[in-house]
Amino acid sequence: HLLSPQITVAPARDGMPARSHGLGIGLGTAFGHPWVGHNGGTLGVNVETMAFPDDQTTIIVLANRDPPVAGMVARNVQAMLFDGESCKAKTGG
Repeated sequence: HLLSPQITVAPARDGMPARSHGLGIGLGTAFGHPWVGHNGGTLGVNVETMAFPDDQTTIIVLANRDPPVAGMVARNVQAMLFDGESCKAKTGG
């Protein structure tokens, strides 16, 4: 083991899901769907990538904005893909 659990695991908070990291790769679940990905950013640029192997789906968001814009957009895309009920509530459909 290269990293302790205290370093590699972040609990859910402030509307963000719990995450675990291993050598720069994040692992988690969104709406019950497991994912693997990576994100990052600095002033004026932000990226979020998430692959959902069980669903054969990948979400990639590139933003010319400060973080956490790409992560927020990625979470909205996850809701559209995986949580039909919240989409109906948001779109009225």
